[in-house]
Amino acid sequence: MPRGAGAGGRNGGETRDDGALLRFRRCSEPVRRLVEIVAHHRGLRPESLFHTSRCRAEIAFARQIAMYLMSTLLDKSLTETGRVFGRDRTTVAHACALIEDLRETAFDAELDPIEDEILAEAAAPEDFSDDRAEQVAVRHVA
Repeated sequence: MPRGAGAGGRNGGETRDDGALLRFRRCSEPVRRLVEIVAHHRGLRPESLFHTSRCRAEIAFARQIAMYLMSTLLDKSLTETGRVFGRDRTTVAHACALIEDLRETAFDAELDPIEDEILAEAAAPEDFSDDRAEQVAVRHVA
């Protein structure tokens, strides 16, 4: 039987969906919750943000939001964020720049509730950098 054919297939029977689900399950708890919140607000399944392909525009955009929030709220490097989503750091930089530019429009009002929910669910300050933990406290007092 040729390689890649048969029951196991080339990737051991793992479909793209299975691979995305696996990558999602391997994330740390703060990253997993961030992705779940973004996906919920965008009406998507969380594991869809981990597909290796670009997917539909709404999935790609939700992934860009998640990458931006992971970088800003969880204080992860571009390289680390890219590794989680199976993307290059330059892709993450592009996503962050795109979302940052959109923050100057009405989109900011759409992103604020997502950020607020993520910050509210932050179980412990160690999930965030010291600066972000301080911002969380200030934001929720105000």
